Amino acid sequence: EPYNSPRFYMHTSNYDELHQIESWRLCSTDERFRFISLQAGTHYDTNATHTINNYLQPALAKITRLINSCTINPSLGSKMRVIYIGAPVVSSHIEKLYPQQHRSNVKFHNLHVHGWLVNHYPHVLYIDVYNLTKNGTDHTSDGFHSLSDVNMIKASYILNVMDAMSRNGSWYAWST
Repeated sequence: EPYNSPRFYMHTSNYDELHQIESWRLCSTDERFRFISLQAGTHYDTNATHTINNYLQPALAKITRLINSCTINPSLGSKMRVIYIGAPVVSSHIEKLYPQQHRSNVKFHNLHVHGWLVNHYPHVLYIDVYNLTKNGTDHTSDGFHSLSDVNMIKASYILNVMDAMSRNGSWYAWST
């Protein structure tokens, strides 16, 4: 290849799917950057403690173990980038059906998760989509999942973040 293009791996569901992380071929002699995007919250009733204890802590511990056990590429940690995307705001219709997803709870959840990441995994970049989604809740297909306009903005932002993270090596490099 004429350039060192970044790799992007995305995981957005639950911890049980992380058993597949080995099949993502993160541990290889390929010298390109690896990106893992984590997202949870509503899967854990927008409860920050449950999100941290049942998803983030195990997921990040598994990523750490994978990096530490990768003997064929000892520099894997320097090429690993992890982002966490905060919970979005849902429509008022969904808030009535699922009060735990009320925007005040989402805001608290996001602040708590962000604080935990800063204290325990400061090299994981937290991306807050609260402000992006708070006024666009009418632009959803089902009250929760954003339509293409919001998704395009989110995707563009995340791709720009990935590009910046791959250029600014040391700060976001995985440290164990």
